[in-house]
Amino acid sequence: VGPELTIIDGAQNGSCVTFIDSFNGTLDGFTITNGSGSDLATLLISYPTMLMPPQLPGRLGGGILCLNSGPSITNNIITGNGATGASPLLPDYGGGMAYYSSAGMITNNTISNNVAATRAGGLSCYAGSFPFITGNAITGNSQPGGEGGGGIYNWYNSVPIMTQNEISGNSTTSFGGGIAVEGSIALTDNLISGNQAGDPGGTGLGGGIYAFLTPFCSANIMRNTIVGNWAFDKGGAIYATGNENIIIEANVIQGNSVTGVGLGGGICAEDVFATIQSNVIADNSAGNTLGLGGGIYSAGLTSSLTNNTFFGNTSDGAGGGFYCAEGAGSTVVNCVFWNNDAPSGPEIQVGDDTTPASLAISYSDVDGSQASVHVGMGNTLSWGAGMIDADPLFVDGPGFDLHLSGISPCINAGDKLVPLPPTDFEGDPRVIGDDVEIGADETEGAPGDPDPPVVEITSPNDGDVIGDFSVVLEATITDASETTVLSDPTGISEILSPGGGQVSGTLSLIEEGPNTLTVTATDSAENVGAAV
Repeated sequence: VGPELTIIDGAQNGSCVTFIDSFNGTLDGFTITNGSGSDLATLLISYPTMLMPPQLPGRLGGGILCLNSGPSITNNIITGNGATGASPLLPDYGGGMAYYSSAGMITNNTISNNVAATRAGGLSCYAGSFPFITGNAITGNSQPGGEGGGGIYNWYNSVPIMTQNEISGNSTTSFGGGIAVEGSIALTDNLISGNQAGDPGGTGLGGGIYAFLTPFCSANIMRNTIVGNWAFDKGGAIYATGNENIIIEANVIQGNSVTGVGLGGGICAEDVFATIQSNVIADNSAGNTLGLGGGIYSAGLTSSLTNNTFFGNTSDGAGGGFYCAEGAGSTVVNCVFWNNDAPSGPEIQVGDDTTPASLAISYSDVDGSQASVHVGMGNTLSWGAGMIDADPLFVDGPGFDLHLSGISPCINAGDKLVPLPPTDFEGDPRVIGDDVEIGADETEGAPGDPDPPVVEITSPNDGDVIGDFSVVLEATITDASETTVLSDPTGISEILSPGGGQVSGTLSLIEEGPNTLTVTATDSAENVGAAV
């Protein structure tokens, strides 16, 4: 019949559906609505061996409560439920769903327009829960005035695996508009968009994702599209802290913003060991005149940035692309910083004038070179080998198609001897051919570009003779070349400067008389053009 016509209405009298000690249960094809959550203290009287939390909840699981269970919950609409109304001294968790010491599969559900007073408007994972959460739409849930997790809150020894979900339009007045984590989490191939954390009267951290990494925990955020999220204070897309390790890899992080305190329009990483690689970080903003780090703000511990593309990010204060803040030691390799903007350090800012920070950068393309990097007094910038300042020639920069065109100077210009991520931002192998690209994209050349370079001999009289046997030949190359060679039939040749435009070379011939000289140009896609 389908969930639209098969409705379980909780009538505001506890959880609509409860699983207790059920490891083979299935809930498939229902609308779950109008639930108000269960009193956990009452339930735990009957289960004295259950894992006890550090803080006993009040109500939890407005629509669905899983207690020490592992059901399959699939193809349901879970909407209009709440976990509210317990004692002001007890927190309420999981407006739509709450997992307590539970696992199982949560697949292909719509979890929308639910609310919780304290944590997790949509879904709470709590007290050692390990569900697989796949293919769900988690939208429009809210957590007003409490501790966060507009869409999802994960904490207390729980490690959910989340893949291929849409987590959109959720909100909280505190931490994690889309997702809040205290502990560990794995997020892969999700759409995280339009979530909000904070308001002008409160603290807002992590518009899309808030990750507080408790001891011995970690977070992996990989291949997600994180767009259009907002936080009042820090981390429009992602806020991370906690003295542990986070990997942020192969994501598109675009159009996120902060407007209050204004740290990290895209990512704010404070006191965390962050590995940030193969991401597109574009069109994010840190508002407020004190805004720092339009793309990324990093402070306190080390950050490793490899093969990222920073484009079109802005900050009203400093560090349009990247702000390396107090106490931070950051390493940047194989990254593009282009068309970012801020009053101070439009591409990169290294610290302020009070607390030292250090940044080592190499094999990267920085718009404006060192003139676009501001180094605060007492801070350290190490400008290493392989640095360029050349238009990366994206396929369509204004349209945010940040693939490298086949004539990009970033192709084969990176450092392949450093530890590299396994893929680029869309899953292509990180190294194609002999060398690695600068930026988030790895390419063999312009997508679908079968055209060879066009070579035109431009020398008058087909070459100017110098002395008895030497000829200077000029040519124009249309479409860039990786190699351009001037040669004669006997095998004598000279390698000319790569690239497009005017080239010239001198060839010393073996004998007088008519000689046929050839200019051959090969582009990055191995297309060959020649003229004689």
